[in-house]
Amino acid sequence: MRSVIPHPIIYSNPIDAELVQKTVEKVKHKKYCMSPSIKILKETINNPSQLPSRISLNTLEKIHIVTIADIVRCESDGNNTWFMLHGGEKVFVTNV
Repeated sequence: MRSVIPHPIIYSNPIDAELVQKTVEKVKHKKYCMSPSIKILKETINNPSQLPSRISLNTLEKIHIVTIADIVRCESDGNNTWFMLHGGEKVFVTNV
């Protein structure tokens, strides 16, 4: 007796051309919109002999682009660092 193995049925949904176009445009936009941190990194890599003038401080809420000259003091405790900036602003960064 032979066993019969059924062929799998392949179901396909119709492709929504408009959705595909919107997705492609979204990917293109993200590709060309670099984050501020990436821009600073590229500047540093492209000019290795020049010290960077800015750094990015990544907090839980957002990315702060800070001029290094504006950093007055840093206080660190384990994985946490407070950056005190000129003008009284404080930025809390944690390495979680």
